Amino acid sequence: ASQVTALGFSILLGAFVFHRLVSLYMSHRRWSNAPITYMPRECSSPNYATIFSREEAGKICVTTLTDAKKQSTGQRFLRWRNFDGILELTWNNKLAYAQKHEYSFFDGSNWIDTSRPPAWSKIKAVRQLFEAPHGCDWVMWTDADTVIMNSDKAIEDFIPADPTKDLLIGSDKGGGYNSGVFVLRNSAWSKRFLESWWSMESFVNPPGLSLSGDNHALKALLRDMVDFDAHVLSPARCTFNSFAQLLSVSE
Repeated sequence: ASQVTALGFSILLGAFVFHRLVSLYMSHRRWSNAPITYMPRECSSPNYATIFSREEAGKICVTTLTDAKKQSTGQRFLRWRNFDGILELTWNNKLAYAQKHEYSFFDGSNWIDTSRPPAWSKIKAVRQLFEAPHGCDWVMWTDADTVIMNSDKAIEDFIPADPTKDLLIGSDKGGGYNSGVFVLRNSAWSKRFLESWWSMESFVNPPGLSLSGDNHALKALLRDMVDFDAHVLSPARCTFNSFAQLLSVSE
């Protein structure tokens, strides 16, 4: 029995080590296929009134981050989901979009709070851009593994004319909302919202797991929010933060 147990343990350990080595290799390989910045797509207009001019929106900022600079090789080996190298794949796509529409684009990787899984630091990055010297009036957060598929669509195309609306967020598969992409107005309400989201420490998962817990915290926060209708809008998912379909190699 002890020999069988030892053999089984050895097989599992060997499989784990092999999986981790492959993961490290995949995350450091040279990316050969860069994402495109335009794909024809039809999406219905927002079901709410939007601003009439870019000047109404003020300063629009776009940000993203990864923890590639913050992790040691040992930490990357143990982490189950490895995003090393992903930002170098998507960076030029986001940068080209920001330059096309004259948005300010920021790499928030230096604002990471290493006490939590890196996904939680999106809260810190957005909060940072609200303050001087950046002073962004609207911030669009984009996860590192997102790309712009139709660069003709501008952020101001779905910014609400109603000055009381502060958060634009897309629905999630399976229900609730998804924090992979969202747009937030620089307002007192938004700052309280970010503080409340960050304070949900019970949702923080240990580093290395496949889910960091930030999205579950967001779903719970929005679900129980008494002033949701007064401040939050959820545009059609194809407007932003839609999920990828299978594409051909040429695409």
